Amino acid sequence: MTRTVRHYLPLTLTLLVIFLDRLTKVIVSHTMQLHESIPFLGDTIRWTYIRNDSMALGISLIHSRTLGVLSLIAVVIVAWIFVRMKDQSGGIRWILAAILGGAVGNTYDRLLNGYVIDFIDVDLPNFIMNRFAVFNVADSAVSVGVTILILVLFFQKQPGGLPQPGDLEMRIESEPPPAAAEPAPDVNPEAGRANETSNPEQA
Repeated sequence: MTRTVRHYLPLTLTLLVIFLDRLTKVIVSHTMQLHESIPFLGDTIRWTYIRNDSMALGISLIHSRTLGVLSLIAVVIVAWIFVRMKDQSGGIRWILAAILGGAVGNTYDRLLNGYVIDFIDVDLPNFIMNRFAVFNVADSAVSVGVTILILVLFFQKQPGGLPQPGDLEMRIESEPPPAAAEPAPDVNPEAGRANETSNPEQA
């Protein structure tokens, strides 16, 4: 596999996230009524069709079109980091690829429609909250990707944390070659006995 192919291979994950995000949103918008809710795993997980014109978790601070432009800027930044990243950071590039796919999916909806389609409705234990905010595949890719990225960067900074790609090769190259063993003294038993014969002890 050439360096170029290996470098951009994680973008297949980006395309997969975009495809699944678009596919699920099209299915929901064509088979469900707006605000309709269908149980999937009882009341724990439901498909609930909503149109979200605000930020994540329903936070509404800026206009949806403006949010779309900001999302587009974020997409460009993530893509730039991905392209500029060294080949040794293969694992992180896969994480960035997932984040990029989710960001592209939601940015497309915001710029085209002014809203995103959310449909995954999850119930949480009551001591946390009643129900989690409805989300979609793109949200999942971004949230999971960012969480894993933070954990990876955190543990890489800790002593004895996650090994960096190429660490083993660097250690092998930096280790000095083993010192040559000193030759053992040449002991000739026959010569020793001859010396004892020629120099007997005096009484």
